Amino acid sequence: IRRWTADWQLQFFVLFAYLISSIPILAVQLHRQFLPQPTRYKVEMELALAPVLVFAARYLFEKAPTALRVVLVFLLLALGAEQIVVHRQIAKTYLKPADATATIEYRVSTWAEQNLKGVRVMMPGSIAQWANTFTDVHQFSGGPWSEATNRVQQLALYGIYNGGSTPERDSAVSLAWLKAFGVGAIAVVGPQSEEFWKPFAHPTKFDRVLPVLWNSSGVTIFRIPLRTSSLAHVLPRSVLPSRAPADVGDVSPMDRYIAALDDPSLPLAEFQWEGRNRMHIRTTVSPEQILSIQVSYSPGWQAMVGGQKRELMRDKLGLMWLDPMCSGTCDVELEYDGGWELRICRWISLLATVGLFMAVVLQGRLATFRTLQTRSGEDSQAEM
Repeated sequence: IRRWTADWQLQFFVLFAYLISSIPILAVQLHRQFLPQPTRYKVEMELALAPVLVFAARYLFEKAPTALRVVLVFLLLALGAEQIVVHRQIAKTYLKPADATATIEYRVSTWAEQNLKGVRVMMPGSIAQWANTFTDVHQFSGGPWSEATNRVQQLALYGIYNGGSTPERDSAVSLAWLKAFGVGAIAVVGPQSEEFWKPFAHPTKFDRVLPVLWNSSGVTIFRIPLRTSSLAHVLPRSVLPSRAPADVGDVSPMDRYIAALDDPSLPLAEFQWEGRNRMHIRTTVSPEQILSIQVSYSPGWQAMVGGQKRELMRDKLGLMWLDPMCSGTCDVELEYDGGWELRICRWISLLATVGLFMAVVLQGRLATFRTLQTRSGEDSQAEM
């Protein structure tokens, strides 16, 4: 680049465009990626290429005859004005004032928070994306799929949206996934609802199958019959799924696990969130029983029983379980500290901040040193 041009501005924009463009180009041409959803970086690629074209064309523009430059300026202004009008029309659509409390996303979320306290709720589509902006309702899936750490949980989400070719099969598969992940209620959107994506293949699959809790504007909230809304369960270890489901319709590995969740002979477990990063469980456990926790496994979770650390393990659904190693009343504390990965990231962030500060300081001192050297050289020449 330096052999090609001495313009530092053009050098910078060429390098910037090279870096940003490599993300989608590698994904499309070489089928390699090092960032989630790399093809979406085409917008950033366009942003990076525009300054390159402008600064590279500057030399040709300066050498062109005056008449040609005038024509080009008017042509570019006309094209730019047309684009600005289109963008402005889109902006007006997106930015017009609206009453958030009148939206279906707000109404469903606030109703669930007020009437389903302590219950994990399955919100669909745009309702799920906005629910925790308005409320603290506990969701089954409320974030972008690209950020989900549990692959089976995402498989379950697809199975709940479309679990089979018929409403009957879809309903049976969906209920298996919902129970396995401790979901106590589900909001289903119909084709006439205000929800944006309308993801259900068979919106009527739960009609006359589940009790209705709320119905308005094409959205119905159904109650899922569970023995308990707790996300912690005392179970025999033998009922944990022996393998991960192969696809959305492969729910047979969960049969024994789901049946055990409804077994009245097993003790119940009190489960409580204490903020976003702490869970408290209180129950009664026999030596041969384990504790299944319907929260996605992460190495950042740490478990303590009676002040002693216990190893958390991942089951075939990507959820957590542990052997509390206690007999009788058992108190379990779980805390998320991020694990070694988050600690390393914090150190990298700290070192980068310190390095940036030192670079600024050293650059200032280097500039001062060069100034003094220049003055010293000028003084020496003056004396000579």
